[in-house]
Amino acid sequence: MKVLPWFALLFACTAVPADAHLTFAGTPKTDLFSSARLIDTNQSQSLEAVSTADGDFRLPSYKLAGVYFITGNNGQTFDNEAKDNDFTDPTGDYCQRLGFPVSSCASGLFDKPCPYNDKFFNRCCEATYIYNSSDCKSPRKLSSETCGGKHRCYCDTAQYPFASCNDPQIKGNACTDDSGTRYATCVCPNPNNGQWGCKEYYTSPCNSVCKTPYADCCHLKTSVQTPYGCEKTYDCCSSKCEKAYSDNCRNRNAVIAKCPDNATCTYFSDCKPKVQSWSCKSGYKQSGNGCVCATSCNAVVLPEVTAAVPGSVPANVYVGVSCTHH
Repeated sequence: MKVLPWFALLFACTAVPADAHLTFAGTPKTDLFSSARLIDTNQSQSLEAVSTADGDFRLPSYKLAGVYFITGNNGQTFDNEAKDNDFTDPTGDYCQRLGFPVSSCASGLFDKPCPYNDKFFNRCCEATYIYNSSDCKSPRKLSSETCGGKHRCYCDTAQYPFASCNDPQIKGNACTDDSGTRYATCVCPNPNNGQWGCKEYYTSPCNSVCKTPYADCCHLKTSVQTPYGCEKTYDCCSSKCEKAYSDNCRNRNAVIAKCPDNATCTYFSDCKPKVQSWSCKSGYKQSGNGCVCATSCNAVVLPEVTAAVPGSVPANVYVGVSCTHH
């Protein structure tokens, strides 16, 4: 069984000219590792072209192969027992011990890669860490902290505390960032109060603010009973009666201004002052708007008439007389 020491393998995996053939002293000049062999065994490595240093021979360029540490017993076998060789990459463990435990980020953004293996990172960055200072415009603010060399560009929640406003609130100044739009204020509409009170209020959260006022005071007034009609309505409510007529005299016409002497009169039931009809009493007859004796009469001077009209009463003049039938 032929065992190579670890340092020989380490040498073999370092700088190797692209078309060089490596030999060991004291051995026949045979190819230990050809460039084709290195390429075959290092397909997953990134190769970097560098300039050639002067030496016993000149090459136009050479390539650097990735270095992997030999583990196990500091050596590897290359005979039939090669199945026991251990080529596990230890850099992942090194990175995790050095504080680079993350191997993937949901956002695709990371802060710093591990210097020994760029597939491990110290932490992930949020998807909002994508801005330079020149990219962040007012009213947004540039974060003081960075991740992966980038900043956040955000709306200050102290200045824009509202993520939304509920109808019928009015939205104030707005600020939009990667998380959405925020507002400086959410205020209710100005109240629409009237002198007669509020008929309709806004819905919550503005349910204390009047939306529609009453146009008149009718909701505050009670109409009086009006069997004979309304004499006066309220000044602020034309549909309700403040004062009713006490009778129906405005709709009644008296047949005579007043009831004559020696007559019997009837009055309207809904208007007591007005005469609805009249007739002369027995022994009298109507003459114009008065009642006179229907037959010859003995003039009887009443005491009050005698006092008022001294002397004899002229014929055919009856003042306070009574008629007697012969």
